[in-house]
Amino acid sequence: MKKETAITLPKEATAKFVAIKTQDDLQKAVSILSVLNKTLDLLTEKKEQLTKPINIALKEIRLRYKEPETILQGKIDEVRALMTAYQTKQVALQEAKESKLAEKLASGEISIEKATDKLSKLPDIAKRTESDDGSVKFKSVKKFEVVDLAKLPIEYHEANLVLLRADMLKGVEVSGVRYFTEQVPFNSR
Repeated sequence: MKKETAITLPKEATAKFVAIKTQDDLQKAVSILSVLNKTLDLLTEKKEQLTKPINIALKEIRLRYKEPETILQGKIDEVRALMTAYQTKQVALQEAKESKLAEKLASGEISIEKATDKLSKLPDIAKRTESDDGSVKFKSVKKFEVVDLAKLPIEYHEANLVLLRADMLKGVEVSGVRYFTEQVPFNSR
């Protein structure tokens, strides 16, 4: 199905151009170019008659919703950060308890049965928490931050975060970078 335009295109719009070899050819090309540009100017003017009011309305709509969206996004970020900090701390505490039990077992301080018993009594860290309004599932996300630029190999300078992230995911640890894991919430509603 052919789309109708507000303007009928001139025959010059579909003409095939081969070459300009003479002054006469150049003069004809100037004429064709002028017709094409005038047609494009008219088309652009008609299009803007339709789009200008829409763009003004769109600007007004965006302005009306910008402040509440900004406030809500700030609060969402704040709650996510608090949830991340809490869950990350809970996982770290759990891992510390498990590590301490492993050390005691390795040193012979406790038997494997006692270690297994104590390990089974440790509370599970919930990876999913639900409420009447929705749920949150925590996912371990590896992250890093450069803590000593002087120790960082030169190829990672100039904030080559993509290379650092790619190497981190491959298991390559670079000196001058602190690696850590955060529990990041993903909300379902």
